[in-house]
Amino acid sequence: MMIRIDASSVGGKPSVAARHSKRKGTVVMLHGWAQNARVFHNRTAKLAKKLSNAGYDVVYPEAPHVLPMKSTIDVEGRPVQITNGGRENARAWFTYNRDDPCDTTESQSG
Repeated sequence: MMIRIDASSVGGKPSVAARHSKRKGTVVMLHGWAQNARVFHNRTAKLAKKLSNAGYDVVYPEAPHVLPMKSTIDVEGRPVQITNGGRENARAWFTYNRDDPCDTTESQSG
């Protein structure tokens, strides 16, 4: 999924910048860990509108990895169950562990 806000139309009508100038470029908005494109778009809608009015296209790509609702990780040698905050469709751009995508212990140096 990808949400796209085109500079040529904001709210269904051409923006002022789009009527008077060419498109300036594209801003790619990447959401964080355990978020998705829709949640990030909702949080940054005002910024996206300002960018679009200024002549930029704004795109919100969706990360490829869906995170499980619950996961067990190893903390100091003990298994600990964590949740992703109760978000369905929580996503990540990469994973550290193929068996458990929420396990980030391999990312920590020690």
